Amino acid sequence: MWQWQIMCGAACLLATSCILCLRQTLHDLQLGGADDEGSMEAAMNTVSVKDTAFVSNPSALSYTPSRVASGKVKQVRFLDSEVAYWQTATQHYMVNGSSTNPPKAANVHALDGTRLLVVVCENKILLYDLNTRKPYEVPRAVLDNKTPTCVTFLFRGGQYAPGGQPDADNLMTSPVLAIGCSDGAVRLLHLATLRVVGKLVGNHKASISCLSTLPTKAAFKLADDQQQSAARGSKQAATKRSDQTSAAAAAATPPVFTPSVDLVLGGDSAGALWVWEPFRVPLGSPDREIGPKMSWAGHSAEVWAACLTPGPEDPELASARVFTSGIHHELHYWQCVCSMHGSQLIPRV
Repeated sequence: MWQWQIMCGAACLLATSCILCLRQTLHDLQLGGADDEGSMEAAMNTVSVKDTAFVSNPSALSYTPSRVASGKVKQVRFLDSEVAYWQTATQHYMVNGSSTNPPKAANVHALDGTRLLVVVCENKILLYDLNTRKPYEVPRAVLDNKTPTCVTFLFRGGQYAPGGQPDADNLMTSPVLAIGCSDGAVRLLHLATLRVVGKLVGNHKASISCLSTLPTKAAFKLADDQQQSAARGSKQAATKRSDQTSAAAAAATPPVFTPSVDLVLGGDSAGALWVWEPFRVPLGSPDREIGPKMSWAGHSAEVWAACLTPGPEDPELASARVFTSGIHHELHYWQCVCSMHGSQLIPRV
C-alpha cells in the first residue's frame, strides 16, 4: 500500500510537470488602458500613403481606435461556429434527449470565417477576431452608460427573432448576445448589427452577476386554431358520437413540430434568480422591455455561476438540472421542467 501511494504521487508529479511544460501563451491582447494595439495598427496603415511598397492590413483599414480605457476585465469567452455547434447540440441532448437530431449550427452564417474573442470590460465589450485581427467594440454608451458584467449567447430564436425568420430548428443567422449590466437589466445585442434590440428587466436594482442559456423542450403540438376548436368541441360535446367525431378530426391533421427556443437564466448580486423569454415579443428597439417569466430567491447572497446539466437517460424521467453557486459557497440545484410552452425551475436544494 505504501509503495502504491508513492508511485501514485510520482505519477501525479510527472503529469503536473508535463502540463507546466506544455503551457504556452498563444496571444497577448493588452486591455488595461486605451486600445493601444488598435492605435498602433491604425498608425501602421498610414505608412502606405508615403511608401507604396508597404502593404497594410486590409482588415483594419476602416478601424478607428478607441481612446476609452477598457477597465477591469469581467469575463472572457470565445464565439465561433464551433461554439454554436457544441452549445446548441449539448443543450439539445440535455433537454430533449437523443430521440431527435440536434440543430445544424452551420446555418448561423454570421459566424462563418470568424473566431471572436468576447471580452467583457468595465467600460466596453471588445469583440476581437483572432483570424483577421480586426477588433470591434461595444462602448458603454450603447448600453445606456451601464457597466457590463457578463454575457451569454442565444442561437435559437422564435417567431420574433431579429434578422428575419429563423430556420426550421429556430436557429438565427446571427446570434444575439445577452449582456448583463450593473443596473439589473440584460440587454440584447444583435451581433450582425452590434445594436441593442431589446432589454430584459425585473423589479430589482441588483447587478446581474451571471447568465446562462436555458432552452425549451422541442415537441409536437396541434396548431393554435386546432387547439381552440378542440377545446370548444370538448366543452360542447354531450354525446359519445360527438366525442368520436372530435377525436377523428384531431387525428386527421398531423401535429406541428415546435423546436426549442432559448431562454435566459440570470442571477444577481442579491441572490435572486430570473428567467426571461426574450423572443416572445417583437424586438428591434433598445426601449423594448421584456419582463421576467419567473423569479425567486435562490441564494442568500450574490450568485456566482449557473450551469445546465443533463438528467437521467430514461425519456420518461429525462429532466435537465440547473446548478447555481453563491458567494457563501452554497451549491443549489434546480429541477428543470421543460415543455413546449417554456421551462420552469423547481428548487431541489
